[in-house]
Amino acid sequence: MSRLGSILVCASVLATGVLHLVGGAQAATPGISIHVEGGFGASRVSDLPVPSTSALTASAGFGFPVKPVRLAIELAATASEEFMARYIPEEPMPGQRTLTTLLVGMEAVGSPNARGPFVTGGIGVGHVTSSGARRGLEFFPDPGWSVPARSLTDLALGAGLGWRSTGGPGPLGFQLALRFHGVVHGGGLAASATALTLGLAY
Repeated sequence: MSRLGSILVCASVLATGVLHLVGGAQAATPGISIHVEGGFGASRVSDLPVPSTSALTASAGFGFPVKPVRLAIELAATASEEFMARYIPEEPMPGQRTLTTLLVGMEAVGSPNARGPFVTGGIGVGHVTSSGARRGLEFFPDPGWSVPARSLTDLALGAGLGWRSTGGPGPLGFQLALRFHGVVHGGGLAASATALTLGLAY
């Protein structure tokens, strides 16, 4: 797991406990929360010639109370972005990669209306694809110069933390979050993505 991903997961676990303790003092129970967001960050596939590259992430999900906790379901998708990238032909190429996860877990919020700070964490299933990756020109024309396209489905995990505003268009608020999700395979993290996202929340 990347260092930032490890920090985010650990911080989410700690913050979840803190927010549940704070939320325990609230008389009202937060209702359903819904969010849609998108942002920019990095995608990492550990065994490619260029493991990390820039990527776009979009996610949607909702949380709801199931006493004594709040459950959360989230769908997130990350795709590599090469519009602004510049590569020297002789260098390795990261190729295109996608990461999609469907997670079920817990959501902790700091207020009865599910606004303010929040933390999520969960596990589920994820799917990874990669294509077009190449090693450096020194490997050409060996068969391993062009990395075969791959598709993988396995256990997924994710975490996020951020802030939901109380004001926005109509009944909605704005949501800012730092999110991480990844797919575990063969005893390690095969692919992951981290992104700073902005969106709307109800």
